[in-house]
Amino acid sequence: MMLRAAFVPPEPVLHELREASDRIDVLSELRSTPPDRLDVPVAGFGNVTDADARRLRAALVARLANEPAPVVRFAGVDVGHDGDVLVPLIGDVAPLTSIAQVVAQVAARVNLYVDRRRFRPALPIATPARLSSGSSALGLERGTPAWTGMEWEAAGVSLLRTRWFAGGAICEEYGFVELGHPLDRRAGA
Repeated sequence: MMLRAAFVPPEPVLHELREASDRIDVLSELRSTPPDRLDVPVAGFGNVTDADARRLRAALVARLANEPAPVVRFAGVDVGHDGDVLVPLIGDVAPLTSIAQVVAQVAARVNLYVDRRRFRPALPIATPARLSSGSSALGLERGTPAWTGMEWEAAGVSLLRTRWFAGGAICEEYGFVELGHPLDRRAGA
């Protein structure tokens, strides 16, 4: 199975993102992200066996049990170097980034290949339908009013597997690794 890790927003936040994605779909140069891929990618592990996936999940459960759950929200629109339209996260982004680094370290420790691309605290909401310079995505970025989504707690890391069915890829949760507790926001904590 193809396995990857991601922060998956709760359903009310996914609903907001699907509405935003539907608005993007009207632009012919952009293809919105499929609903089952609306997540914040953490790391890709490639094709792994079920035993390797179970071993990774167990190691992540042990390592992340005491990590605080960051609280974040989506805000604005950005365009990545590859032309992807991104919805960046704001809030407890530093702890979220630390958790993403831990996921990569744990995967390497259990001898899994880790996609070494740097974690971006953002959700890819659309990709270019075709490669061209001067894509309308840049116009989308400049012309989009400031948008801020609802606040949500990144309560854990989802291990997502991709399976192929009837000629299409289907992404589904293989396992969930819960974080230990809510992030303490008291002054000086």
